[in-house]
Parts: sequence; C-alpha cells; structure tokens
Amino acid sequence: MQRRPSAAGNNSARTKKRPVRIRTSHYRASSRSLDRIIWKDTVVTSDEQPFIRDFRAPASQHSYAHGDGRSAQIATFLKPWFGPPDARLLKSQLRAGVRVTVLIDGSPRVLDLVELTGDVIAASSPVRRPGRHSDMPNKPGTFFSSTNRDLVQYESQLEEEFLYFADFDPLVLGIRAQPFSLWGLVDGKMRKHTPDFALLCRDGSVRIVNVKPESRIHDVDVRDLHDWVEHTIAPNGFVHEEYVGAPRLVVRNLRYIAGARVEQWMSHYPRAQVFNAWRPGDTIGSLERRLSSDLPQAVIRASIRNLLWNSAFRTDLRRSLGTLSPLARS
Repeated sequence: MQRRPSAAGNNSARTKKRPVRIRTSHYRASSRSLDRIIWKDTVVTSDEQPFIRDFRAPASQHSYAHGDGRSAQIATFLKPWFGPPDARLLKSQLRAGVRVTVLIDGSPRVLDLVELTGDVIAASSPVRRPGRHSDMPNKPGTFFSSTNRDLVQYESQLEEEFLYFADFDPLVLGIRAQPFSLWGLVDGKMRKHTPDFALLCRDGSVRIVNVKPESRIHDVDVRDLHDWVEHTIAPNGFVHEEYVGAPRLVVRNLRYIAGARVEQWMSHYPRAQVFNAWRPGDTIGSLERRLSSDLPQAVIRASIRNLLWNSAFRTDLRRSLGTLSPLARS
C-alpha cells in the first residue's frame, strides 16, 4: 500500500509552486488620491508576477499610512490605461493670450489658439480620462460610434445620450471626446476648460459641445464659462453648442433604432430588398407584411431600423415606434 506523502513533503512542494502575494488596485473616494492607485491584497499565480511587476510603484512609494494605521503600496496612475497627464501651464505663459493643450500620438502639446484647427482636433485623443469609483454621481463609460467606427468615451449618462444624437446626425463625420483644453487668464486668475465633445462636420465646420443638465445650464458660473468659451473659439471659426437633454420618448426611439447601427453586423442583411419593397403610404407594419413571405420578421425589422438610422427611411421619432409608424423615403 502506497504511503501518503508527509506534511513536510507537502509543504516543500507547495513552497516551490507557492503563489506570489501581490496587490491589485482599487480607487479611494477622495479626489486627491485619484492620482494614485492603492494596492489591496490578493493572490495570483507566480507566472502572472512579471506582468504586474511592470506596473508596480517605485520602492520609494511603497509605504503609505492610512488613517487607521494600516500600510499599503501605492503606484502612480497607469499611463497605458489612462493616458499621459495633461500639460500644465503657468500664468506667465498665458499673458500673451489663450493657449491650448492637446494630446496627439500620446504626447501632450501646447499650441497657440490660432494653431487649433479641425485637422488638429481630428488627430487628437482625449486629454483626460474619467475616474471611476463607487461613490461617483456620474457613470462614465464608452459608446460605440458608427460614425467613428470606434469607441468614444463619455463621463455621464447625459453625455452618452448626446452621443446617440451626434452619431445619428448625417452631417457629422467625426466625434472627439475631450478634444483639447483651453487655458487663459480672466481677471488675473487662471482659467482652464475642457469641452466635452468636438463634432467634425461634412462642410468643414467644427462644433464644440458642452453637455450640462437643464437644471444647471442657467447657473451664473456655467453661463460665464460657456460665454468665455464661445468668445474664445469664435476667431477659429468654431461654433459653440450646449446640450441639455431631449424628450424621453425621442431618446428611447433613437436608442431602439441605434441597436442596428453597427455596419459590421448589418452588412449581410437584405437592406436593399427592404428599401426597394417600400411603397408610398407604407407603415412599418405594412412593409413587414409585404415581405413576410420571403424574409423572417426579425430580419425585416432589423433592416428597417438600420435604414432609419442611416436616414434612408424617415419617421416621426416624437411618437412611439411600432407597426403603425409611417415610413417615408429620404
């Protein structure tokens, strides 16, 4: 009968393959600590250690005292995940006029205001990344834009709502989130502002958009800031716009047809057949019934949604979408 290994043998075997205890990150709620990552105990296997080690803090930052006396390891923000920090300007650099910071190819650049063009904005990346922690009132995330064919970040649910309208607009060729930061002196005090979005349009115009809830849009500080932004960017030919929200029914309808906006998914759907089967006076239901003998109802409905999103069909989004919704060709 085979003898079981001794406890010492088990310990020695475990010692050779023992996982390395390192620390994974979570964010503290205080805004000051958003510049760093605090590591919390967790066990990972030893073969994962080389990957984690690249992101650990220097030895000089490993000791940090919490309020309860515990110590934790601290690392600076991970640049591969969150991008490099925005460039910082001094008052002496702003006496000659407003300056602009942009992030191009991963590097922050400082430009004169006259150098800010649509081409620069088109080549830019977001100058900041939204933080994430459990106590945040806003819920940041990313939105897949069929216009960009890429993800666009947003910092609140109201900004996500705006992105549906921007992506639906046939005049928009490109959407850029947090495209640049404006730096200037106002009454001797430094002012910095990062617009929420920039829309690059087919006619060559650039629309700079700030998103604010309707309850705050008339605040004195908000009005003063937005008036300053509008006055500052006017010489560049940019238009400043504000988005405060849309009727709930319109947003719901737009979200519904946006579910069929991804071209990679819809390329194999019979959209041309559905489009050619349309007759004047058709509704969604009558068009579906005409094609029901040849195509599944789900395929027809998805094709209609995609044609609505691409403006091949038109309907009134202020009314609930259904089988009785009228369809017209654009």
